Amino acid sequence: DNKTQAMSLARDAAVTLAQTSLLTYVLDKKTRSNKKLSEAEIPFVKVQNEIRGMIHGAQVTKTEYINGICRVTLAISRSQVKALLKKN
Repeated sequence: DNKTQAMSLARDAAVTLAQTSLLTYVLDKKTRSNKKLSEAEIPFVKVQNEIRGMIHGAQVTKTEYINGICRVTLAISRSQVKALLKKN
């Protein structure tokens, strides 16, 4: 059914957009050295991989369709974010 397929594609797009927004949010957080996580002192590739894994593992906690537009809410573990911030 075209409507079901459209809803599925809209949800996938919404998840991707939410993951991008979440990644931006996490990278803008300040570390204990008062730098943004995107300015981390440990090798950035390691930080980037940890963040991507965390974002990829984010749970979809809410999905809603309004006028054909899908919105999702993602949740990640605060303790994981705090651990990343403490490392840097």
